[in-house]
Amino acid sequence: MKSLQFPVTGDGKPNVDVAQQFAFEDSVFDLNGRKMPLTASPKRLGDLGVGIQLYFDFTKILGIILFLMSILAVPIIMVNSAGKQVAYEDQKTTLELTTLGNQGNYMDADGFMYIEVQGQVYKQTDISLVISLLDVGYCLVFLLFILAFRSREKAVSQENDDDHITPADYAVEITRLPVHGVTSKQLGDLFSQFGPVVEAAVARRYNGVISKYKLRFRLMNKLNFLRATLGEAHKKVRKMKNKMQKLEAEIADVNPDSRSMDDLECVRGYVVFDTQSARTACLRAYAWSNTWFGRWMMPRRYRFGRTALRVDPAPEPGNILWANLEVTSKERFKRKLFTNTFTVLLLVISFGLIYAAKRAQQSLPNTDDCSALDSTYSSYFMDMNAPNDPAYSDYSSELKVCWCRSRGWTTALSSYPSFCSDFFLQVAQIQGLTFCSSIGVVIVNYLLKWTLRALTKFEKHSSRTVLMRETMIKVFLSQFLNTAAIVLLVNAKFNDDTTASIFTGKYVDFDRSWYSSVGASIIIMMILNCVIPPAVTLVRAPFQRCKQRRLAKRMQTQEELNKLYRLPRFEIATRYAQTLNTVFVSLLYSSGLPILIPLATICVFIAYWVDKYMLLRKCRKPPAYDNRISKFATSMLPLSLMLHSAFAVWMLGDGATMQSNYISNTWISSANSVFGSDVSAGSSLSVGDRILRLSGFPIFVFLVLLTIGFILSKTAVKMMRNCWRCLCCCCSNRYKVDISPDTNATFKSELPRMRKLGLASYDIRNNPQYREAIAAFNI
Repeated sequence: MKSLQFPVTGDGKPNVDVAQQFAFEDSVFDLNGRKMPLTASPKRLGDLGVGIQLYFDFTKILGIILFLMSILAVPIIMVNSAGKQVAYEDQKTTLELTTLGNQGNYMDADGFMYIEVQGQVYKQTDISLVISLLDVGYCLVFLLFILAFRSREKAVSQENDDDHITPADYAVEITRLPVHGVTSKQLGDLFSQFGPVVEAAVARRYNGVISKYKLRFRLMNKLNFLRATLGEAHKKVRKMKNKMQKLEAEIADVNPDSRSMDDLECVRGYVVFDTQSARTACLRAYAWSNTWFGRWMMPRRYRFGRTALRVDPAPEPGNILWANLEVTSKERFKRKLFTNTFTVLLLVISFGLIYAAKRAQQSLPNTDDCSALDSTYSSYFMDMNAPNDPAYSDYSSELKVCWCRSRGWTTALSSYPSFCSDFFLQVAQIQGLTFCSSIGVVIVNYLLKWTLRALTKFEKHSSRTVLMRETMIKVFLSQFLNTAAIVLLVNAKFNDDTTASIFTGKYVDFDRSWYSSVGASIIIMMILNCVIPPAVTLVRAPFQRCKQRRLAKRMQTQEELNKLYRLPRFEIATRYAQTLNTVFVSLLYSSGLPILIPLATICVFIAYWVDKYMLLRKCRKPPAYDNRISKFATSMLPLSLMLHSAFAVWMLGDGATMQSNYISNTWISSANSVFGSDVSAGSSLSVGDRILRLSGFPIFVFLVLLTIGFILSKTAVKMMRNCWRCLCCCCSNRYKVDISPDTNATFKSELPRMRKLGLASYDIRNNPQYREAIAAFNI
């Protein structure tokens, strides 16, 4: 075997200074080799790729839009906070006072609720329409943001492509190559007819052993170190040799013929031209190679032997996951099926944990229990001297707690501290369980994030952008279900079956007690969601430094020490997922819990600055992500508005919580025939009753129009766009390849500049992530 040596110091020991320099050079710099300031604009961050620029552009503009929405939500918060419908004894925190359940000050003899705000008295039926219109107003603001940012995505992507010359501007990707007999020289010779070729690379089928070859390289370095420092006969050297032999046997099972890298099967190829005009000519020559007819009619000079090829624009070299290129669509589908099944299992376990915490919280006595006792023990509750009356000394602890609850926290604490000790303990338990259940959801979300990232890697996607997009989807859906859906379900009562074990909560509707209990928990969860993830991200850096100092002396090779000191990745997928979860949960419940909108604004701005600090100071240089992650995230935002509108109709249209007039008697008669019931009777669960109220109708109209527009954009408009492209396009313009304004710039002249921004080669042997494995192939 050849002896591979990793650079070490003169005395044979790895050097910490070398590892720190390695980490520093792998951090984020601008094109001039300087650290970017924390005030750098998203456009300047575009030097790191359009994907990074769009993420910070998305977060920054989203924060501004949420701030504008918060301005429209402030009057609703003020009206709710001025109410007195949440009893003092039901207040676990002061957050319940900002909810819809607290709206209203007093009710007159005719049953009409009145609201007093800053000395002005309003009838709730008169102010309900204003609240509904304010809700529609900030929905329109958010809708305009979605439409504007979609256009901005295209403009930013085009501008970034014009301003930055990258390796992908000179490269093409070739698929449908023969499995055997393909070399990089043959590939370069074929495509040199379009212009000078700088680099030609072939992706091989590595049979899933790249990780084993990387381990082989590391073990050999460690073995060389042990031989040099301890001698050939040492116990550790013999142990390392045995480990190497086992690894060689595993590699031999997969690669029994010990073939070299060039003998492996071909998967696809990459060709880099020296000029962009050569790349343009190549793409136009293979314009219809993505169709069977275009490949059948392909001229012989464009074929590889007799094989018709498919040629497409190449992704950025740092965006390619070489080890996963060999995975077929069928195999990847099986892997996705497994990961999705496992993800559902994790969510079921998560549901069980959160459900157990909520059931424990619901098991404590509440106001409803005390109300039931009040009619039986009325004399007891009316007696202010009950704690000193011997007649009541044998009463149960539950009755004592209810008596203290009826007097309020302040009176009980000041006048009856000993008698009300059980009441104080109960209040502490309720607040503790409310907080613990809320923080439990955040912790479960955090653990799911790391688990789902590993599951998505198992799917073996061919590019980092697709990997990040799939990770974002899984993490977002799991967090949203845990934060919003599960909390709603475990408290919901779908039937009156007392023997059922699930879905037997206390609430059949969004009544006032729901807001003071479940609503407060959701607000606390969102507050913790704003604080804990950024705090963990910031605290992790000093802990990492302590870990480095503690483990540095144990590292036996420079490669191990470099890995220990290497900066963490900037996980754009989990950042997007966290932001989307904040937006979806906040919009879902904001009609009844309007304080969620200002909280979401704070969350997004905190995420923007913490993420920027981590990227520019504490993370390694990210790969050049494209705009697919941002496009998918933006495409999901209309769903958040639809969910918000549906919940808003149900919350604001509830006549028991918010009194509101009907829009028209004629429409009520029509609704009676449609819904088959008397909607004017005001059934608490009547859909028609909520839609035809002034508080629910404007939002319902917005929901209908939004749904129609969404369906048309996904069907009819897309179909018309595709038909127009078919009518207008031809072979010469299938690829409208944008040439950089500096058309004289060649790949060779731009190579030093491109290397400052990241990987600039499509040869796997030049990729730091795979260099060790390829070097160990022919040992």
